[in-house]
Amino acid sequence: SPYQYGDHSAGAFSYDVNGKVQIGNNYRMSEVAAASGSVQLRKLDGFNETRLKIAQRLNEGLAEIDGIRIQRTPVGYKHIYHLYVFFYQPLVEGNNFEKEKLIRILDQDDGIEIINRYFPIHLLPEIRTQGHDFGECPVAEKVWFEQHVNLPIFPTLTFDQVDYMIDRIGKAVKKVR
Repeated sequence: SPYQYGDHSAGAFSYDVNGKVQIGNNYRMSEVAAASGSVQLRKLDGFNETRLKIAQRLNEGLAEIDGIRIQRTPVGYKHIYHLYVFFYQPLVEGNNFEKEKLIRILDQDDGIEIINRYFPIHLLPEIRTQGHDFGECPVAEKVWFEQHVNLPIFPTLTFDQVDYMIDRIGKAVKKVR
């Protein structure tokens, strides 16, 4: 396979019980979590508006960087930016490790923690035991392993922090090249 599991090889999304892989989730919520959640729900619209403003600033800044593609929200749709995803598209195609270099620079040199979420489901160990493998979803695999990058986004980010991320991403892209 041209791709590696990275941090997911340790089973971050699965667990092993007596040598048998178990698939499933526990969606039960404690009373404390429910009480906390009901208070947080009252703040949700404000949090979403703040993340939207942060994302708009990121979009404006990152759109100016060669090799970075931002997500566009179609007219008539609303994006709440639970995650902020951009796509790194190196000018030199075929080097699968360019994105990893970019992430390493941002994390180690610039202190910007990158945690990519939502690994392609067909490649999770418990799904692969059912016969699925690399190559089944080539576009999703290419985007995930070569382009997809999640930036931190949360309502308490300041515009100074956002501008710092934009600046450092621009510099990191130049370093990778």
